[in-house]
Amino acid sequence: MKKAIEILIDYLTCTDPVIKTKWLNLLASFWHKDSGAVVKTIEVDEDGNTSFTFLKGDNTEEFVVIQNFVLPNEMPQSFIIGLVDALNSKVDKVTGKGLSANDFTTALKNKLDGLQNYVHPEFHQIGEIDGLTDALNDKQDKVEGKGLSTNDFTNDYKEQLDNPVEVPENLSGFTDDIGATETEIIKVRTKDQIINQDLDASKVYKLMNSISIDGLTEKIRIDNLKKLLGLGHNDTTITITGENGIGFVSAGNGRNIDIENLQISTVGTGSKCFDVTDVDGSHEMRLLSVNFSGCKSLGDVRDYRQVYWNDIGLYGCADGVTFHGEMNGAYINGLNLFSFQATGTLFKEGDDLSFSNRLFAALNFDVPTGAKLLDFQPGVFLGNELLQLNGCIAKVNGVLNPEATTALVPNISANDSVCKWTGNTGLHNSSIERFIEDTDVSGNFEVSWLVDTYYLEMTADTTFTERDLPANGKNTKEILIYLTGEFTPTFPAGWIVNQVGTYKGADVNEIRIKNIKTGVYFTRISNSLSVYPAPDLSSVDPSGFLPNTQDNLINLYGSFFTPQSIVEIEGQTVTAVDFKNSGWLQVVFDTNALEGDFDITISNGTTVIFRNRIAVVLGEVTTPVEADWDIITGGFDHSNGIDAIKQQTINPDESVWEGEFDYTQDFQVRVDSEYSPLGFSATGSDRWVLEDSSGNSIRMENRGDGSSNLIINGTFYAAGRVSSGQGTYTSGQITIRNTGEILVRENGSLRSGLPTLTLGSNFKLKLLSRRVNYYSVKYILLAN
Repeated sequence: MKKAIEILIDYLTCTDPVIKTKWLNLLASFWHKDSGAVVKTIEVDEDGNTSFTFLKGDNTEEFVVIQNFVLPNEMPQSFIIGLVDALNSKVDKVTGKGLSANDFTTALKNKLDGLQNYVHPEFHQIGEIDGLTDALNDKQDKVEGKGLSTNDFTNDYKEQLDNPVEVPENLSGFTDDIGATETEIIKVRTKDQIINQDLDASKVYKLMNSISIDGLTEKIRIDNLKKLLGLGHNDTTITITGENGIGFVSAGNGRNIDIENLQISTVGTGSKCFDVTDVDGSHEMRLLSVNFSGCKSLGDVRDYRQVYWNDIGLYGCADGVTFHGEMNGAYINGLNLFSFQATGTLFKEGDDLSFSNRLFAALNFDVPTGAKLLDFQPGVFLGNELLQLNGCIAKVNGVLNPEATTALVPNISANDSVCKWTGNTGLHNSSIERFIEDTDVSGNFEVSWLVDTYYLEMTADTTFTERDLPANGKNTKEILIYLTGEFTPTFPAGWIVNQVGTYKGADVNEIRIKNIKTGVYFTRISNSLSVYPAPDLSSVDPSGFLPNTQDNLINLYGSFFTPQSIVEIEGQTVTAVDFKNSGWLQVVFDTNALEGDFDITISNGTTVIFRNRIAVVLGEVTTPVEADWDIITGGFDHSNGIDAIKQQTINPDESVWEGEFDYTQDFQVRVDSEYSPLGFSATGSDRWVLEDSSGNSIRMENRGDGSSNLIINGTFYAAGRVSSGQGTYTSGQITIRNTGEILVRENGSLRSGLPTLTLGSNFKLKLLSRRVNYYSVKYILLAN
């Protein structure tokens, strides 16, 4: 507990004067609570104010601040005691004049001393009377017969007004600015005439000078704004100055917006020109000859039926306009866009935006990299060809570059079904195609469907991709690519599904890709390989099939087959064609009930019909192979076909099939022939002979004169012609059928009146040709 200083002194009971003196000195050396408050801290702040902290005797603190006194630069005269009274007792000093006992200046006294008494004249001139001349000029000369009247005009004029001329009915609705009265056009000279109020919907407001509004407490309501006019871009500007300020607003009753011939500027951070909503979606936003200068944003337009902007300028703006809601359409013509921000978008997609009719825009702009024209999605447009960019002049960083279109319009391509872009410079068009040349193609190359023709030289293997594909509903589109270079091109998978032709690197290949619809293409490659020989069928294996069977496999051997070869079998159903190589096709097919020999048709771009190459029969079919033939004379060539022999010279050729036919079985022998270009034109006959070892024979002769004979064991049986005339020979088939008796058919017609031929041994087949090739030879062991 703290004690008073006197009590502390009395604590010392020692009487030693030295000790007592030291004790008193010790107590005097320390501050005691009874000595008053002590300064604990002193602080000076940045303004020069001094703060003191005092520790009082009861151990509490007291704070005292002494303000820094700064003498002001100026003080009133009353600040100096007696100064006002001293000044009031002084006169202003005038150069050349000093104190005088006169009541006025010396110069004035001299003038007064020289004055004489004034004598007033009897008359004065008109000009000597102040204002009299002007007063007389304002008076009308008196005219005899005319005097003062209570009318504001003459009696004659009053009579005309009392009896007006009727206006014809067809002119009664005509109005013009000539007839406009002062009450119909309100001349706006101050902002107070149009801000924060419901305007008169029957009046036109004409801005006579520039105004500034903050856009916060000062806004222009468009609910009843019939029309707002200006005197021009340079003479009338509406400037929105406030941070996040808005110039034009609607108060829930937004109607037509009609602004003409002025300039709008927003300088406040986050400010915008418009935030307006149509009351019922039936009105128009109409801007004519309006400039937007340095605007932070054009703002938001909601639910307006249509937009009409003509002769519009955006200069130094940061961002464009956002459209919201269901719109019928927009017509934006002659819009100039320059000094736009790289982060800006001219037309932005807002909430639930849609266009049921066209958005037409003719733009002239130069924007920096990063800026966008519009960010709409294709689904905004509810029909085809509704987005129409027409006659635009488009530059990015001062350069006309159509390839910048994707960056300017990132979500829609000129070839989308919603687009119709025509007449543009520096911007893609939907219908005007282009030519591109590139002589150093390697690695990857992107083909645009907006380009009509490419000339490309590969310098390495290249993978091709595609972009800007036509949308469904657009016209079928075709690209022409001239491609060369002895490297490997890899095309998009869809291109090669229906591809005709093969790329040849040493040639300039003409490649036509037709986009039929989404995902479906037809591709044709033309080069020196395109003059492709017609397909040739040398043999089939097997050549006979049972009726009414499924999934029969047949091998077709020949030449000039392609992966796209088409195979048809007469009267049968082909289910699959497998390309093995250019000389081998495997075909799967189903047979029908009808028996007979049937044609095979093969197409590799050229279509060829091979007659009677397949037998559908209840039996086992055997065809001769090359080793089965023994050439008797001439130049029959068996190497080109397993079951066919071809004439090689113009001389008679004869060959015998060494295989023997079992005479005890039911069988058929069929031989098909056709005219040979090497045919010998002599009158001798082409013949085939079925002959046994004992000399029994059946011989069929077709003669050069067009006649034919059937000779059985040396006996001639004349028959009708099987040819079309002297020296020519048509295709023919000779069939011998043994079912206990011999039946002979010539081109399907049964030869009648023939004797019964007794078979005593196995038979061989001998063929001789002067003018034909035998293209199909079959032995058919019939089912019993």
